[in-house]
Amino acid sequence: MDNFMGQLLSQKDSLRGSTTGTFIAPFNQGVRTSFSAVHDHAEVAVKVVRERERHFFATYQLVSALPITIAECVASIGGVLGKRFEIKRVPFEQAADMFVKITYGVDQGDEMN
Repeated sequence: MDNFMGQLLSQKDSLRGSTTGTFIAPFNQGVRTSFSAVHDHAEVAVKVVRERERHFFATYQLVSALPITIAECVASIGGVLGKRFEIKRVPFEQAADMFVKITYGVDQGDEMN
């Protein structure tokens, strides 16, 4: 969920006066998927680490939202933001390069120190 939210929220202020934006997707927007948030996973990880023994030999099922399409997710977030987002599908390699640049501030071919 975080990758979707970040991409859409980053356009919120830059779209002032405009009601449309663009969501870049490296995959088919009609495929159903479930979403979860990194923050939720982090909270659980911290709890398990802090409570150590209580969780020894335990197993936990990950849960998320019911499966929805990428288009439905983007439309839902757009509705909350009061914007409509066009979904532009790009080749996976291009999307990977964009993700690396966003995450590390460098192109995938650059050396990461």
